[in-house]
Amino acid sequence: MEGFAWGKWVWMAEDGPNTYAEFQLDFDGTTAGKYLLRISVDGNYALHINDGLVSFGQYGDYEDLKFYDELDITAQVRPGQNRLNITVWHPGADSFTYCKALPGAIFEIERDGVCVAASSAQTQVRPDTHFAQGEAVERITPQLGAGFHYDAMQRPAPWTTAQEVRKPMPCGKRPAAKLNTGAPMQMTLLGRGSFVDTVQEGTPALRMHRAALRFAVPYRARKLPDAAGLCLQAAEGSDGVFVILDAGAEQTGHLRLEVEVAEACDVFIGWGEHLEDLRVRTEVGRRNFAVKYRAHPGKNVFENPLLRCGFRYLQVHLYTPECTLYYAGAVPVWYPQASILRFRCADAMHERIYDTAIRTLRMCMHEHYEDCPWREQSQYTMDSRNQMLCGYYAFADRAFPKAALRLMAHSIRPDNFLCICSPAGSTSMIPSFSAIFPVQLWEYLQFSGDTAFIREMLPTARRIAEEFLRRMDDDGVLSGIVDEQAWNFYEWQEGLQGRVPGKQPHHHEQDAVLCGFVLMMLRGMEEMCAAVGQHEEAARYEQSRVRLAATVHRVFFDTSARVYGSYRDDGVLHHYCELTNALLVYAGAVPEAHRAGVLARLAEGSLIPVTLSHSIYKYEALLTDLPRYGRQVFAEVAEKWGDMIAHGATTFWETADGAVAFNNAGSLCHGWSAVPVVLYMKYALQADPMQTGLYECRTEQMGDEYGR
Repeated sequence: MEGFAWGKWVWMAEDGPNTYAEFQLDFDGTTAGKYLLRISVDGNYALHINDGLVSFGQYGDYEDLKFYDELDITAQVRPGQNRLNITVWHPGADSFTYCKALPGAIFEIERDGVCVAASSAQTQVRPDTHFAQGEAVERITPQLGAGFHYDAMQRPAPWTTAQEVRKPMPCGKRPAAKLNTGAPMQMTLLGRGSFVDTVQEGTPALRMHRAALRFAVPYRARKLPDAAGLCLQAAEGSDGVFVILDAGAEQTGHLRLEVEVAEACDVFIGWGEHLEDLRVRTEVGRRNFAVKYRAHPGKNVFENPLLRCGFRYLQVHLYTPECTLYYAGAVPVWYPQASILRFRCADAMHERIYDTAIRTLRMCMHEHYEDCPWREQSQYTMDSRNQMLCGYYAFADRAFPKAALRLMAHSIRPDNFLCICSPAGSTSMIPSFSAIFPVQLWEYLQFSGDTAFIREMLPTARRIAEEFLRRMDDDGVLSGIVDEQAWNFYEWQEGLQGRVPGKQPHHHEQDAVLCGFVLMMLRGMEEMCAAVGQHEEAARYEQSRVRLAATVHRVFFDTSARVYGSYRDDGVLHHYCELTNALLVYAGAVPEAHRAGVLARLAEGSLIPVTLSHSIYKYEALLTDLPRYGRQVFAEVAEKWGDMIAHGATTFWETADGAVAFNNAGSLCHGWSAVPVVLYMKYALQADPMQTGLYECRTEQMGDEYGR
């Protein structure tokens, strides 16, 4: 059957932000058959049957676009009585990964079409008192929402009966595959010793980052997990012991701890992507990359499948004079790929760049695309456009980008722009990111042929396109969007960053960069309308595109410089950058008579350069003249992406500055930086090696092993 036939939305009497509830339901498994469990929650869930973890992870969605998981639990059901336990985390506060909604859980078990058990007003529920509830728990970042404090010493609350909740029923099954997990990842001990707190109050992240560390010399290399355990003893006068552990590469997973202590004590677990501070950078401005666990006397085994972390290094502070540590690390979590193409050629560096780009992509896709696994885990349209395009060449899966596009479309605001992320509870938006959405739809159509989905999405795409056309000025070009919620951002480069919402609005009177993105958008609208038989609409968008292209050239081309300026303010043309000129070539807006000159300026490096994220526009623009610029493009790829690898990168960075970017908050794994995948697969495989400098190019299949 499809959907819920018996389950009801339920919750407990307690409510508020950052709330944890535990549901319990007994059912009979005596009769043989196929047992299916359907579940949907607001927030996230971890589901156990007979004390064994069976599943976790609500698909990120909205209150009115709700999905459910359907799980075959036949293997977990035993003859006789069985017990179902579900822990649900209700964030209850907007973030860039969650849109605030009513709390609730709905679930049911059927056997061959017969109801075995279902959520109702008779279901047992209680607050999970092990987790600290409410706003007192600090946010990891504003984008990610709250971390957690877990107290293993807390007594469970008494069971009560649930209350039915009025919520829309889920609209369908999870649109992308469930995530895979594996055995706890191996961690290497890099350092151990004692610590003294220099700050007695504050978040675990702050206290860890400012603690005085006294390193002990490791007597031999150690790997965790270790059945024998690692014995740690604190020096006299210290507050406890610490370890620093290395996962060997960027990883994503659920934190796990196995430790034995004589007395109850606090344990802080911090995570990060580097050791540039000779420790894990747990506290960065308002960001808190650490959680708290209160250990009980004896052996503690703890894992939290409700929160996924991105990291390479862990630091653990244990407030105890001695303990035995068996494991500190994470259970890996990844999105399965049935088919992955590997690029191979005669140059080992280019092969490493491709493999690292694939690893970057996979670290940034779970329930949906993520900009980065460490700091935000947020789905932006512009970021995901790069990720989707790379994925079309490397992965066979088309369900994942389709589901992501539907989430994006659902975030459209009354002003016809998309929310900054999806799903998200933010009110801010980036105009150029909305313009790229129809481009994403068009590219999905090119690689999937799915015209039915394009028909479904076209009304949303049309709203966006018409809004931009409506905002043309008297000259027929666009200014930056004037709105207190608008962030006129393009990329992290001088003159292209805009100002974040909430600060004084900033826009340019005439904006060639935005026009470039809108030109791409109009081409996408033209092609999609033609593909679904809406030929009059296609012709109208073509006319708009041709007219805008001619106007952009007239308003923004500097004949003496042979290049386009980004902005015109008070009649003055200014800001000469690679992005603007690359976009206009990419969008087909540069007249043939000027194209060679613009490409020459792009190639010579005298303009304000593009960053990693938008380098795809520069390189694809140059590769329109592949015989002339092919070798230069792939030499730049080897230099820029190879430099990250030379500096120890196992995934590619947000910007070339690495960890020091954004006041020491730079991400070292960012999906938008996987650009080389497109260049290798679209150009190097097809081109004459003499034009690219890459020889013996070919592809081969690679497996879905987690190590990648």
